[in-house]
Amino acid sequence: MKTDLMNYGRLDVRVMLFNPERIVNILWNKGIVVENVKRRDIITITMTVKYNDYDEVCKVVKELKGQVEVINRSPFVVWAMKIKNRFSYVIGAVVFICIIYFLSGFVWGVKVEDNKFLSPYEIRKCIYSLGIKPGIRKNKVNVTTLEKDIERANDNVMWVKARIEGSVLKVTVKEKVNPPKLAGNENTDGTIHPIVAKMDGEIVKIYCSAGSAAVQRGDFVKKGDVLIEGVQGKDEYQVEVQPEGTAIAKTFEEKSAEIQVSGNELKRTGEVYKDIYVEIMGRKIYIKKCDKTFKDYDKIENKRKLITEVDYYPKKEVEISESKDNLINKKVDELEKSVQENIERSDKIVDKIINQKDIGSGKIRLNVVFVIERNIAVKE
Repeated sequence: MKTDLMNYGRLDVRVMLFNPERIVNILWNKGIVVENVKRRDIITITMTVKYNDYDEVCKVVKELKGQVEVINRSPFVVWAMKIKNRFSYVIGAVVFICIIYFLSGFVWGVKVEDNKFLSPYEIRKCIYSLGIKPGIRKNKVNVTTLEKDIERANDNVMWVKARIEGSVLKVTVKEKVNPPKLAGNENTDGTIHPIVAKMDGEIVKIYCSAGSAAVQRGDFVKKGDVLIEGVQGKDEYQVEVQPEGTAIAKTFEEKSAEIQVSGNELKRTGEVYKDIYVEIMGRKIYIKKCDKTFKDYDKIENKRKLITEVDYYPKKEVEISESKDNLINKKVDELEKSVQENIERSDKIVDKIINQKDIGSGKIRLNVVFVIERNIAVKE
């Protein structure tokens, strides 16, 4: 007898033939167990058989010139029949998802964005020479190292930003261009506007397409300091021009947070309670009101045109089991994400300075200074 999982399914069948008792004897002789045998009339009986024995029952009934009909089936059988009929689709879907997940771990394209002077082919060739090609695993690509290698490999490159977006390595390049010929003041109002710093920072690179640099690499500047002056040339050959250029500087942004690293902390229990009400003439008419028997909770209020929903998320004290280093790293990542959301796409975080101070009761105060390279040049 079959003993696989399908033996747990049952079918109620109706058998119609002359002398229906014969089929019961034949099935028992074949080792097929039948249950709940009931005679309905002279030529009809009903009985319960296992799902895996159904085909054999049909074969026997056909040999005896009779008819068989399924009149009831268990939920397990219905589910098993669906799975059996669609098993190949399920396997195909699982294999497809596994392949997509595997392929998503590779870089399949290199996209170069630059100004009109430097050929993307040169940058792409440089990237390939560094061992970064389509088909390389993402975890083998260090974008920070790649940026520095491209800058060192090409003298015409002023600034590089590399990021992996999806399965594409995106490289943005700012290149140097030759300064224009000396020209007089072309400003319509006759006023020279120097290039100044829009924030404090340490100069990393400065490039002038017109005018003269007033600072150099390594200088610390404050907001409003002149970076590029509106003069060009030397001694008696100096002329006034409208200054143009870029100044890349290290700027600093500080974020602070308190972290509970030991003892107990409040965490949501996973339950949600709701208040639903309509406010008419300053009075709240509740459609649904929860019984708040909990002390600590988070509250989120969603106001619509007529109806207001208030969600309560109960919280309870649980002991902190995660390590201190993991908690600090998570909070630093969270702060970095908030900084990243508020800076320009061309800006990049190049370093983090982390300080921590114990403030008692299992808490520490975390101060993180993010070092951001950005263009701080702006016309006065």
